[in-house]
Amino acid sequence: MDKREKGQTITIKINGKDRPFKEGHSEDAETNRKTGNNIRLDKDKYAVRNETAAAEEPLEESFDWILPELSDEPNVIKITDQAKKNQSKGWSGITNRKNKESRGIFTSIFFSVFLAILLGVSFGLMLLKPVITENTAVKLKEPSPAADNVKPASGTVSTSVPPISSFIVQGGVFSTSKAAESVKSAVEQKGVPAQIVSMNGQFILYLSVADSMENAKEIGSMLKKSGLEVFAKQINIGGNELRGLQEAERKLLESAPAIYETLSAAATEASLTNSISQATAESCSKQGDMLLQIEGTALKNEKVKIVQSNLVKAVEKAKMIQKSPEREAVNELQNDLLSFLAVYQSL
Repeated sequence: MDKREKGQTITIKINGKDRPFKEGHSEDAETNRKTGNNIRLDKDKYAVRNETAAAEEPLEESFDWILPELSDEPNVIKITDQAKKNQSKGWSGITNRKNKESRGIFTSIFFSVFLAILLGVSFGLMLLKPVITENTAVKLKEPSPAADNVKPASGTVSTSVPPISSFIVQGGVFSTSKAAESVKSAVEQKGVPAQIVSMNGQFILYLSVADSMENAKEIGSMLKKSGLEVFAKQINIGGNELRGLQEAERKLLESAPAIYETLSAAATEASLTNSISQATAESCSKQGDMLLQIEGTALKNEKVKIVQSNLVKAVEKAKMIQKSPEREAVNELQNDLLSFLAVYQSL
């Protein structure tokens, strides 16, 4: 390079402007050079700051705001609406949500407890069932208390109830049981036996039995003296078929007509003469022995039991009258036979 001449001016452009620079002596030049460097550095920093500021200003002025595009999707709208609703509700929305959560918790606890109880009861029944079955089997095997006294029966049988023809003194026929009961009470107050028999929808009042029509009329005449309106008639009962009987019950029913015939003869004698003959008493005793051969525990039908009971009591009353005749015992004998006829015709 060519050496510059002393005193020559150097021109420096700073920020587009010319800045003259004059070089001095060596010492002054060195000093000026350092100073110039410092000045240039400062100017350069200043220029850099100005350029940076100038560069930033256009960026701020030319910044484009980017706005989010509105979405047409229904999910965005729903979320926004729900958010507005929650915001409008405030604390009430939070409270409702907590209440729903609490109800959900209580519902879950309730169902859990219910299922636990249900399972427990089910398992308990499953465990208890074998025990119940075992106890039931044991009970079925146990004999009944009266089994030792009951003789083996041949099973259930059917039989035709033997018919009985009897003569009775009748005190009236009524359409209602209330009317019949009223007349019966009035008759009993006069010391006359009475029994109501229901037949064909009517209620018939029986006052006495007899072994013949003539004797029935004679007894009726005696009762008329007590102020009663009576008449004698013949009745026929039985003949219908009875099912489901034990063998002992069949035997009792088959022997019932003969036993009743003997006892009605004894009752007729007692009603007319207030006594029973020796022959009639012996016949009643034989019939009683035949009744005792049929054990009461072998009878299962309730009506058949009543039939036997009435016949047995009538036999005892006949024996009592034969030993010591009393009018009260005669009325009781008639009452037992009237009760027998009422039950027998209902079989």
